[in-house]
Amino acid sequence: YMVRTSDQGVTSGYFSIDGGQTWKGFVSTPRIVKDADGKYHTADRIAVSAGAKYLVWAPQHQPGYYSDDHGVSWHQSAGWPQSKDETFIPVADRASEGVFYVMDRTKGTMYISIDGGKTFTVFAENAPKWGGEMKAVPGHVRALWVPMPNGLYYSPDENSPFKPVHGISEAYAVGVGKAAPGHSDPAEYCWGRIKNVIGIFRSDDSGDSWARINDDRHQFGWISTI
Repeated sequence: YMVRTSDQGVTSGYFSIDGGQTWKGFVSTPRIVKDADGKYHTADRIAVSAGAKYLVWAPQHQPGYYSDDHGVSWHQSAGWPQSKDETFIPVADRASEGVFYVMDRTKGTMYISIDGGKTFTVFAENAPKWGGEMKAVPGHVRALWVPMPNGLYYSPDENSPFKPVHGISEAYAVGVGKAAPGHSDPAEYCWGRIKNVIGIFRSDDSGDSWARINDDRHQFGWISTI
């Protein structure tokens, strides 16, 4: 089950039940707001829960909205962070159904929903501001990576606070991939600075060690997603 958004189309949102081979539009869309040019922009970010029962959609510069009927209806999420300039990114837990996260980068505050996006409450404060996109680890409850201007932060489970990963002085983007042969934990990928070298790095041991996988001739400009 996959979902995507687009500024094109009647409802600007689509779902697929066959791994992306075919797509159908949502029946409805969240509240839409026109920009200064009189155009509608609803795309932005959407997340699907681990069990595919819930969706959380954050249209550009608007509050978050949740759906528990696959886009037939949408309702505004309570407790969503407020900002006139920021579009907050919903992130679904990859092991616990109905759990979502969102980070207020301007305040360094992280929020959680355990009811499918209906309500969000603060679960972590005083994180470094202006971090990148949070990533959840598949198969692990509340295992989260967050790239920050002063390093890469990781929380392996719901009982562990976020801690900086040793050796990474700056992190701009992070991704999670399939575990390497002989390893049980997924691989991590980081675009950041390690030992004063900016590059793309891979870790097969939950961040204990990192190997650079690009070189100086392949920097790829600005990388928004890994």
